[in-house]
Amino acid sequence: MTLGRMKTFVLAVWSAFFIWLIVTGEVYRYIGPRTYWVVVFGAICLTLAAFSYGVLVMRSQHQRPTVGQSLGVSLLLIPVLLVALVPKPSLGSLAASRKLTGGATSALALQPSQLQPGEEVSFQQLSYAAESAEYASVLGLSDGLEVQLTGFVSDAETAVSGALTLTRFSIFCCAADAVPYSVPIVTPNDESYPLDTWLTVEGTLSQQGLRWVVVARRIQQVDEPENPYI
Repeated sequence: MTLGRMKTFVLAVWSAFFIWLIVTGEVYRYIGPRTYWVVVFGAICLTLAAFSYGVLVMRSQHQRPTVGQSLGVSLLLIPVLLVALVPKPSLGSLAASRKLTGGATSALALQPSQLQPGEEVSFQQLSYAAESAEYASVLGLSDGLEVQLTGFVSDAETAVSGALTLTRFSIFCCAADAVPYSVPIVTPNDESYPLDTWLTVEGTLSQQGLRWVVVARRIQQVDEPENPYI
């Protein structure tokens, strides 16, 4: 294979990789919604680059690559091979127990707005509300407020005895900066579920000390969402 064809092949592989991430939804496992545009932009640009460079190569003289050139071009495929061969990232209960909880973020530094009618309270909001009564007050949290949360069962510490812990990760840029947010769930008849089981919980809020607890009325096991992050 000539050097030009090798470069065209590498561009085509990267283009196909970006397109695969978008089509399969796997992109959500690696980057956050704020940086999703990078993959879309990359897919478009790399596809155009591969096509244009391929046309240019067909019209130019063929150049045999040196060993160093072949090695250098081949190294560009390593990231794609790693994604293909290494199991996809799984941010579950084990990762949640090893990462700093989102509750460590100062709620006082945030500017909450009152929940609108029909707006669901989120994992982040419940976590921040446990850090600041003022934040909870502005948000409009109160005992008996109807909530619905979807997350996975973890063993993250919530300081609420007997409660099941429901967790969801939030990411800003990529999976490496993921932060877990956990909410205690009081289940009917002290029901328990295996770690990493995804659940949708419907219930009402109840304040126990500084923590906001969801008293579950209905719990349903669900599949992991296409986008597991919030």
